[in-house]
Amino acid sequence: MRSVSARVTTPGPALAAIVLLGAALRFSDLSGQSIWTDELFTVRVVDGGGFWDLPSRVADTEAAPAPYYLLAWIWAAVFGHGDAAFRALPALLGTITIPVVYLAVKELSSKRAALIGAALCACSPILVWYSQEARAYALYVLLAAASFWLFARALNDERDRVLVAWAIASAAAIASYYLAAIPVLLEAAVLLWVARDRRGRVAVAAAAVLATIGAQLPNALDHSSKQAWIEDIAPLGERMVQTLELFLVGNSDPVEVVVVVAATLVIGAGVALALGGEGAQRRAAGIALGIGLVGLTGAAAGWLVDADYVLGRNLLFAWVPLASAVAIALGSPRLRAVGPLAGALLCAIGVWLVVEVKRDPGLQRVDYAAAAELIGDPSVRGNRTIVVPGLFLWNVLPRYLDGVRSLGYFSVPRSVEVIQLGYEASDRGPAHLCWWGGACGLSRDPPSETPPPGFELVERSSSGRFTLIRFRSPRPRVARMVEKGPNVVPILQGR
Repeated sequence: MRSVSARVTTPGPALAAIVLLGAALRFSDLSGQSIWTDELFTVRVVDGGGFWDLPSRVADTEAAPAPYYLLAWIWAAVFGHGDAAFRALPALLGTITIPVVYLAVKELSSKRAALIGAALCACSPILVWYSQEARAYALYVLLAAASFWLFARALNDERDRVLVAWAIASAAAIASYYLAAIPVLLEAAVLLWVARDRRGRVAVAAAAVLATIGAQLPNALDHSSKQAWIEDIAPLGERMVQTLELFLVGNSDPVEVVVVVAATLVIGAGVALALGGEGAQRRAAGIALGIGLVGLTGAAAGWLVDADYVLGRNLLFAWVPLASAVAIALGSPRLRAVGPLAGALLCAIGVWLVVEVKRDPGLQRVDYAAAAELIGDPSVRGNRTIVVPGLFLWNVLPRYLDGVRSLGYFSVPRSVEVIQLGYEASDRGPAHLCWWGGACGLSRDPPSETPPPGFELVERSSSGRFTLIRFRSPRPRVARMVEKGPNVVPILQGR
């Protein structure tokens, strides 16, 4: 399976440098963006009770299985419950993924291609993003990558222990995220087809994986209703295209020429390999590409049976095999220095896009901490009613504003102060912002400056994308808002 024409004799220092670069991108500024609503679910599951009853808390709120949350609970017990602490775990998992990708590509092709694959992983904007999000995706990608690596090893190494290791890694991947079953089943199919002289042993390993899938199936079906909102985001075809764009440039909004250059490099690598690559390399790249593309197609086919999970973060299982195919193509010895230079350019684009996202608030998660700072500590004694521009803000704001509790529409308190928040949503970033931490569900309407009866306007201010209107009353009274709609939710702060 491996190509022997191009080998890097000392990959250690180069791989170490790549891993350090990937770690720097993932661990930098972990608390620079506020926790957003999806991450808040993780925080609440971890903070909501003890270790042993955590699976029941996961089942109540999450569509993913429990392993990541069990790991996060242990992590938080050691490192704390702050924003940076919660995100350091996925940053570590994302960093570990880099050498795993190296090992996978090395098994399929050469050390030269493996270094390119590791570099693409280190600098991937979408992998950096989800390595800085306190959710299960970084563990999902790591375990799917481990399964892919051991699958590639099993193609070359006929020892039973390799098949056992692949089955264990595959079962762990499926236990971490249900959709990992898609690439694992494809890997099993390839092994059964290729390893004809040991099909019996492969079948036993595959049966163990199928048993894991069977054990997870009831939970997966039970949690499927939590993913029903996905089909409302956009048509299926648009989401598939968006997924490929996310794999290429992440949650960024680059000028069109950057996307064209990156796509041209990727497609050009494939064409060069098809026209001039060695047979073993073409075969290895074809296997990786097939697992990635057939996996994406299989996920899209779920739409036919009311199981529509097509969303970039759900389909991250395909990133590693697709990137491996690109790395194998760029590592072709026929390309000489051109392949590594093209890989370096792709990595440079990735790093630039990661930095751009970190610099541009319009491409980041909503800055709930800035909203809390704008509201500030009360300068008067008594309760405050805070009216926010959407349900997501209602959920997250109490994390950054001490003493706040959410009331929804059920009770409007007697208050001496009423605060209305507005948010200036950005038109930048991926379309349909609600799924990635952007201005999800936040109204773009400016806050009203009309005071409720008995209140008077005392302040207009702004910070970042938030604006604030503050009203006060000489005595506590119920604030009868002029209008109530889906974007008006009172929050009480007791003093």
